[in-house]
Amino acid sequence: MVGDSHPTCAQQGGEPMSSVMDRNNNKIYDSLEQILAQTRPTDKVPVLVMARSQEDVSDLEKVAAPLEVKFRYKVVPAFAASVTPDQVELLARQENVEHIEFDAPVYAVMDGANRWFGADKARTDFGVTGDRDGAASYSRNDIVVAVIDTGIDGNHVDLASGKIIAWQDWVNSRTTPYDDHGHGTHVAGIVAGAGVANPAYKGVAPGAALVGLKVLNSAGSGSLSNVAAAVDWAVENKDPYNIRVISLSLGTNGSSDGTDTVSQAVNRAADAGIIPVIAAGNAGPGRYTVGSPGAAEKAITVAASQVRRIRFRWIT
Repeated sequence: MVGDSHPTCAQQGGEPMSSVMDRNNNKIYDSLEQILAQTRPTDKVPVLVMARSQEDVSDLEKVAAPLEVKFRYKVVPAFAASVTPDQVELLARQENVEHIEFDAPVYAVMDGANRWFGADKARTDFGVTGDRDGAASYSRNDIVVAVIDTGIDGNHVDLASGKIIAWQDWVNSRTTPYDDHGHGTHVAGIVAGAGVANPAYKGVAPGAALVGLKVLNSAGSGSLSNVAAAVDWAVENKDPYNIRVISLSLGTNGSSDGTDTVSQAVNRAADAGIIPVIAAGNAGPGRYTVGSPGAAEKAITVAASQVRRIRFRWIT
């Protein structure tokens, strides 16, 4: 299961020591405070800054100038930038700042099987195929799922024939779909694989079209800021491509309370009519093990389950 090798955050008193939340209400997330405590005054740390409104974003950039801004988001009033500890403190004192968080690493996570999770039954009993127009080709007229992941191999036999109708790459800026890790292709196959290579591994909705949004690198890791950018892109391009679902089989180490920037972006995607389906991660089953963006209030967050065989003996 991809992601199992990544360490989970340490526990103390049943709660994570490094959390994607602001438990002391000083507008600086706990995980960022821990990092700043070990950062030299001249060093810069990547952060996400959530403002109270879009109008406040430009004002905050001016207050903390000069800033190295990476992204300015439309789906939420936030921006990603690299800042010094002093700039973090300055921003935290502004009334129009909601919070500042570390632009934390995110990792690919996945566990699943066609039979155990009901894909066969969904197709057979309810006709869930993703094909809305009856045509052999793939287009915005079908159910369109955006896979935010390591990319999609457009040459894979189960994902070829024009199934990928749009593509964006925040890692290497390449214009043609590819996957230098394999996780995103696996996810895309679960979603919409045609079953050409092996009918036993046909996707849940083989008639669906795909949008590939690459945010994770060849090692299966990336940043929250890139994930937020991909969610932002999906909302902005919902209508041109008729995006109905976004899939995020990724997440942070350390728990979130759902107030973080990416979780809020996922909520806004849901408000826009996109269904967000997100991995709960591999750190369970204990408390405080769901990170961002799985903690988003309006997401369908999917956890793995363990099936045990029980042998019964009749007593006569």
